[in-house]
Amino acid sequence: MLPLIFAGVTAVASITGTYLFTRNHYEAKLAERTAEHANQLAAANADALAETQRLQAAADKAAKAAAVRQSAMARDLAANRDALGRLSNAADSALRSASSSHEQCIARAAAFNDVFTGCSKQLVDLGATADRLASDKQAMIESWPK
Repeated sequence: MLPLIFAGVTAVASITGTYLFTRNHYEAKLAERTAEHANQLAAANADALAETQRLQAAADKAAKAAAVRQSAMARDLAANRDALGRLSNAADSALRSASSSHEQCIARAAAFNDVFTGCSKQLVDLGATADRLASDKQAMIESWPK
């Protein structure tokens, strides 16, 4: 009976030893893989952050360029409106000076002034719209990821 107990104890010890060895082996592999995964995840996060910062810098640069263009367009628009006002004043002055001598000349000049003023205002508005659209297009081109 003693050999049977000894064989049972030996079998239990052998099974327990094998189990402990296998468990330790797989726990070590799991820890190694977990550390490797964490390192890969950290590297991927760093790469994503760098790419995000690069894209944000490009977008910021494009926004600054768009602001400069917008400022230049506003200056041009103001200059165009001033020139239009001076031209309109000159046309009004010509009308007033011509009113003393020629009634028909006045009527034609008044019609010209009305048409010219309407066309000029539409031209200035169209130019402003075109400049704004060109600026928006340029901003989109510059901020697009390369």
